Amino acid sequence: MAGGRVELDIQKSSGQSYRSLPTIAEESAKAQQMLSEKSKDEMTSHELKNLGITFNEKSDYIKAQEFLNAALEKVEKETLSENEKNFIIASCHYGLAICKRELGRPHAAIALFIKASKQVEKISEEIKGLHDLRYVIARNIGISYLVIEDYANAISNFSAAVHIAEKTGQTGRIPAVKSYLGLSTVLAGKLTEGLKLLEEARLLYPKNVREESMDWAAHRYHMGRALENTNKPMDALVEYAESRRLRMQIDCNKIGLVYYHSRLSDSNIGCARVYLSLGRNLEAAASLDEVLASCKVLASAGKT
Repeated sequence: MAGGRVELDIQKSSGQSYRSLPTIAEESAKAQQMLSEKSKDEMTSHELKNLGITFNEKSDYIKAQEFLNAALEKVEKETLSENEKNFIIASCHYGLAICKRELGRPHAAIALFIKASKQVEKISEEIKGLHDLRYVIARNIGISYLVIEDYANAISNFSAAVHIAEKTGQTGRIPAVKSYLGLSTVLAGKLTEGLKLLEEARLLYPKNVREESMDWAAHRYHMGRALENTNKPMDALVEYAESRRLRMQIDCNKIGLVYYHSRLSDSNIGCARVYLSLGRNLEAAASLDEVLASCKVLASAGKT
C-alpha cells in the first residue's frame, strides 16, 4: 500500500497460488476498497488495468472490459516510459482476450492473446510483472487453442508456460499448466506421454490447497477426460465426479456465475458421457439436466 492507497497484487490474483479462492477473495476486497477511494477518472492506467483483471477473476466480464478499455484510453494520455506503456497495453489485451474466450469467442481471444504477446516483445528490459504476464499469456492462449481442438498449438503454448514458470522459480504455477499440457498431449494421441505428465502434475499440488484450488478442480477434470480417452470409463467417472464436487462447493459469488457454470457444466457433461457409455441412463439424464440449468444461466449472461 502506498500513500494510504490500496495496491492490488495482480500477479498474486492471476494464479500464483494455485488459483485459490481465498486469494481471489482477498484481491476482490482490495478492488472494492480502491473503488471506494477513487473514481474511475482519478485512477491511473495501471490501476484501471489491475481492476479490470481482478474483475476477470470474478468472471464479471462486463466490468472487466469497461476498466481494461478505460486503461487503454488513459495510458495514451500519461507520461510513461515506453516499457511501462507497452506492459500496460499488453496486459489489457490479455485481459480482454480472457473476456472473449469466457464469453464463447475463442478465435477472437486467440487474436488478442497474440496481440498481447507481440506487445510484450516490445519491452526492452525486465520490469515487475513481466514474467507473470508472459506466463499467463502462454497459459491462456494454450487454453484457447485447446477449446478449438488445435492440440499442436495448445501443447506449444503450455510447454512455453511450464518453461517460464520453471525458469523464474514460480513453482506454484507449474502444476496447472503441466496438467493442461498432459491433457492436450493425450488428446493429440500421445496417450502414455500425456498420462505421465498428468500424474506428474498431480504430485505437484500441495494437499493443503486442493479443496480451495480451482486449478486442482480443473486437474481432476483433465484427468477424467484423459482416462475417458484411454478407455477407462470407471476411473474417468471418479475424476469427473470429484471435479464436480469441488466445483459445486465453490461460492459462485466469489468467482461469478459465468466461470462457475462453465466449469460445472464441463464436469457434468463428462459424467453424462461416461454414464451413457456404461448404460446408466438415468444418471446420465440427471447430469444433463444440470448441464441444461447451467446453459440457461450462461445464455442469460451473454455466453455464446
